[in-house]
This record gives sequence, C-alpha cells and structure tokens, in this order.
Amino acid sequence: MKKYSMKAVIALLCAALLLTPFLFTAAAADTDIAAAKESALKIAAWLKTNAAIPQSGEIDGNVDWTAFACARSGCGIPAGYPVYIDKALRAHFDELYLTDIARIALAAGACGLDARAVGGYDLIKEIAASDFGSQSYTSAAVYPLLALNSLDVGQEDTKETLLAVLLAAQRPDGGFNYLLKADPGNAYSLDGDLDSTAMALQALAAYAGTAEVDAAISRALAFVKAGQKESGGFGGAWGESADTTAQALTALCALGVDPLADEFIKSGNTIVDALLAYSNPDGGIRGWDGNSNVMSSYQALYALAAYIRFAQGDCALFDFADVQPFTEEPTTVSEETTAEDTTAVSEEELIPQTGAAGKTGAAVFVLFSAAAAGAFALRKKDE
Repeated sequence: MKKYSMKAVIALLCAALLLTPFLFTAAAADTDIAAAKESALKIAAWLKTNAAIPQSGEIDGNVDWTAFACARSGCGIPAGYPVYIDKALRAHFDELYLTDIARIALAAGACGLDARAVGGYDLIKEIAASDFGSQSYTSAAVYPLLALNSLDVGQEDTKETLLAVLLAAQRPDGGFNYLLKADPGNAYSLDGDLDSTAMALQALAAYAGTAEVDAAISRALAFVKAGQKESGGFGGAWGESADTTAQALTALCALGVDPLADEFIKSGNTIVDALLAYSNPDGGIRGWDGNSNVMSSYQALYALAAYIRFAQGDCALFDFADVQPFTEEPTTVSEETTAEDTTAVSEEELIPQTGAAGKTGAAVFVLFSAAAAGAFALRKKDE
C-alpha cells in the first residue's frame, strides 16, 4: 500500500509540474493586459483634450472615432458628445457620405445612443437605403457591415448585399485595397494593402463559419501575417506604423485569434509590445512625424480595447451587447464640454473583467495547490 501511494504522490506532482508553463503563460498575458489598460487610460485622456468637440458644430470624424474608442475601452464618453452629434446631424446631414453615416452609427451605438434616432435621423434606415453598387471605397462596405452587426438591428438583406460587395473586392494576393475595384490606370489599386485588409477582416469576422467567407478570411489573414515585422508590429509599402499595427491587432481579436500566440511573437516582442512602443510621454500615440497623432491614437485605443476584451473573455469590440443606454440629461455644448473629460476612471474599472480567460492564472494555481495537498494527504496516509 505504501508503494502504491508513493506512485500517486509522484503522479500528482508531475501533473502539477506540467501545469507550470500555463501558469507562466497566464502571468505573461496578465502583464500585457495591465500594460494595455494603463496605456489606454493615458491615450483616452490625451484624446479628450486633443480631439475636442468643434465649436463650429461641424461633423468631425476624429471626434466620432474618439467617442467610439473611449466608450468601448471603458474610459468614459467624451463630455458633450451626445449633444454635439445630435446637433451636428441636424445641421449637416445632407453633407454626409455612407461611410460617415456608418461611422456615426458606430460611435452613437458605442455611447449608448439609439442609432435609429440621432439628430432626427434613423441611421440604420439611411444605411439600408444607400446605393452600395456606386461606392468607390472599401470602407463603404466595411463600416456599414460593422455598424449593422454591432447594433444587432436586423437588416439581413442589406448585410448580405454588403458582404457580397466586400468579398468581391478581395484582390488576387488575398488582400483588400482601399478601393473596392481595381483600376488598371492606378497601380496603387491593384494589390491589397495591410490596413484595408485588416479592416475587411474585422467586418468578415461576423460571418466566419461559412465556406466562402472562411476561404476569404484565410487568404486575407495570410496576407496580414506576411506584413508583420521583427519588432512585432505591422507595416506595408510605406513602412511600419502604429495605425497598421492597431488594425492588425483589432482584426486578430475580432477573429478570435490569440495575438500573443507564438507565431506572432517576433524577437521576443508581442503585437501589444509593438503598439505600446509608439506611446509618447504626453499620453498620445506617435504618428509619422514623431508627434502624437489623433488618428493613430484612437486606432491604438480601440485596438487595445479589442485586445483587453479578447483576453478577458468579454464582449468583442464590435459587439454592443454590453452597452448600457445613455441616460444622462443632455446639456448645451459649451467651452467647458470641449475640455478634457475629468471623470476619473481607474485601471480596475477599465473594461471590467466578466469572462473566464483572465482567470487562467488563478485556475492553474488552484490545480497546483490541489495537487500539492493531495500529495501531502497521501504521504500522511502512508505514515
């Protein structure tokens, strides 16, 4: 009996040792999550000052994307945005293109506003009534698809039409271009580019599981992977950038692909490491000229939000099932509302963990402890 029990002790300890790599992997992931959250808070604070609501009341895409990124990262809706976008739509709706309408629908939905009633317009109906065949840019298929699927508003026929338009735009190299159709007279339109391909993948992710879409995703994903650099970041013909790295990170998370998997670690750097390397001391994200850039910053912020959500097992970036309706009483847009939102958000409050993925380290610790306890009990029994 004593001999049998000692074998059991050894077996339990071996099992515990086999679990040890998972413990260190979980710890590494937790470190990346913590770094992502810390950076997200700084980026959001910088954006709320530097992508301020325009006093002119004109529609500004940077403001919309900032509102989207801040809301989905849990950093709080920029002060005055709901009132601003309501007034801006009433005054400038006739000036908008399809991509503008879809972008505003995404921002409004992320902030808890009803995209069917913003500024007196039903943005969903406006998207559905658009002539998709006349669109030139790939974003005119990507943004509407993301908006309609994020908001879960039906419109299945519209989504099928948009999906067909997007799939038809895939280039022979597997990538997508900023233009839907290749123009023989425009060399830049013939091949895929990394940013457009990553954006297309974000929209296609909702349709994974069907043969045609899976084939398109596989080719596009291979195209994106080929653009990763030794720094861990991504870049195309114009070099590596925070923007492209952010779009690639967002795409991987949308597809449910672990961006910290070994295949994406280059020279010891993860994609998250590469993106955070663009952080400037002022809290913003570095653009091409070395200065903090609004576009680079909001893309980095929502990419970090996508990663944190993926790692924690929460609702995906483009799944608004966790969004609460906006209930704050509207106030008049004033100079005060264009300043930095001073609402304090702690790192602990940033996208509160609701999923199981972040609990891996704790689970491994429990298993290790159980093995040790079992071994101790069997040893005592032998004695």
